[in-house]
Amino acid sequence: MSQTRLIPTEQEWNEWLQHPVTQAFRRCLQVERERLHNVWEAGQFSGETSDETAALNIMAAAEARLLGDMQQMDYSGLIHKLGEDE
Repeated sequence: MSQTRLIPTEQEWNEWLQHPVTQAFRRCLQVERERLHNVWEAGQFSGETSDETAALNIMAAAEARLLGDMQQMDYSGLIHKLGEDE
């Protein structure tokens, strides 16, 4: 049974980054991150208690961080995240 290669080569990664769908997806990530910031700025991550407010803010910050990481990931970051050294 042959092992399927799951990680793209750096050339494949760079080609994928140039694809119009990839570029649109990365713009969507940025728009969503900006939307989260605007919602936070408007105070919509406020709960009934300070603990609830803290939890809502932590979840929103984690989501924003994930969106940013996805949008800005480069090939070395991909390799690092997947735990492989090439």
